[in-house]
Amino acid sequence: MTAAKRLFPADPGVLTAINEWLRAQGEGFAMWTAVAFKMELCVEEIVTNAIKYGFVGDTAKDGWVEIGLLASGGGLKLCIADNALPFNPLEHVQNAPPTSLESAPIGGLGIHLVRELAETVRYDRIGGRNVLTIEFAAPAPP
Repeated sequence: MTAAKRLFPADPGVLTAINEWLRAQGEGFAMWTAVAFKMELCVEEIVTNAIKYGFVGDTAKDGWVEIGLLASGGGLKLCIADNALPFNPLEHVQNAPPTSLESAPIGGLGIHLVRELAETVRYDRIGGRNVLTIEFAAPAPP
């Protein structure tokens, strides 16, 4: 089992630092290349929404996002935690997929994307923290 985690400030400019950290950590995970792109998309969606909507007023100055990686049992788990307002993105009502690009709304499809890219997604509220655990299965051998 391999694990790593790091705390980042809840700042809109933090995504670059998070992705650099993920890539640096990812080199230690055997299945990294198979899931790196999916993982980065999921992190961008969840962290952006947490920062944009979860931290209001004075909560933003003390806000943080913690990113964790855990490899075990042939898969890779991504854990995204924050101290933002309580919000379970899995309870968000899913709109029907658009029938054309012209009819597609701007926004609103992020959690759908996360669900499609991951094997499983779970939300917990633990000790005043939003915790989203996203699991990626090991790819089938060629």
